[in-house]
Amino acid sequence: MATRIHQGWKLEDIEAVVLENAHLRLDVLVGMGCKIYNVWDRVSGHNLLWHHPRRRVERAPFGANFDDWWAGGWDDPFPNGAPTTFGGDDRPYLGELWTRPWNFTIEGADSPSPVLHVWTEGVITPARVDKWIQLDPDRPVMTVRYRVTNLQGAPIEFMLGIHPALTIDAGYRIDVPAKTVQVEESRGGALGKPGKTYTWPMVADSQGNPVDLRKVPGAHAQCYGFAYATALSAGWLALSAPDDRPGFALAFDPLAFPTVWLWLVYGGWRGLYHVALEPWTSFPSRMDVASQEGRTVTLAAGARWETAVTAVVHRGWQQIDQVTTEGEIRGQCKEGRS
Repeated sequence: MATRIHQGWKLEDIEAVVLENAHLRLDVLVGMGCKIYNVWDRVSGHNLLWHHPRRRVERAPFGANFDDWWAGGWDDPFPNGAPTTFGGDDRPYLGELWTRPWNFTIEGADSPSPVLHVWTEGVITPARVDKWIQLDPDRPVMTVRYRVTNLQGAPIEFMLGIHPALTIDAGYRIDVPAKTVQVEESRGGALGKPGKTYTWPMVADSQGNPVDLRKVPGAHAQCYGFAYATALSAGWLALSAPDDRPGFALAFDPLAFPTVWLWLVYGGWRGLYHVALEPWTSFPSRMDVASQEGRTVTLAAGARWETAVTAVVHRGWQQIDQVTTEGEIRGQCKEGRS
């Protein structure tokens, strides 16, 4: 089955474009932030992306608090993370683009592997952001290519992140090839001490007990944490299910995304239960601090910054040791699988 792209759809009155093959269906909200709202596994009917149980997706005004409007899905924040003042301007939480409608066109519509090309421009930041979303016609693999273009005659600074909120359950496993993890937030110290750096994947709770961040507890844990996985030996991350449910993996260029933000919500934040595993160009989340520490991306006048990520929906893995940009996975299979 070739990939098919359908336009003219709406989800909660927001314009959407659908990409599908025999394995996956993607629902992309071009009318609001170009959010990938759904990644449906067509074999099991499982949606890899988490949805807020009490919040439907709807348009938000520019500058809104992302957390209060967030309905889940996969967002691509630009040009900053946390709300902050930078360059004399107040930067909205998770950037300027998630509330905006995007332009789009379908490239190669009659080919076996058409591409959804989307683009928009910043409100505060003089930059254009393009994305090309392509679904492999034969595999549960998708690629997203990114381009940031500086539209002004002076350099700009930015941060860009990949922000998929993922459905989880007790026994899921997180794999990231990091050497260190720096804790930013941790309710009650359950997932490490804020401000402390540990050797991945182990942190210590407030009682000094070891906690393995690879292991996902149930919602009864009533905790949450926010941390930065750093010193990556390769560019990938993975979430695996303990049973036959599908998992999610992402491969990326570690030079473009040298850190993975870990938003681990196990019932202790607003009663929600999910994880967001996020490759970012920079850390910490405040752009002014990241700039002071030399971690933002500086783009010369008229210049372009480009990179791509590969997402894979997988099953049957007990532990993942590598994800390639070609969509291949290596690791330890579950018992009974080859």
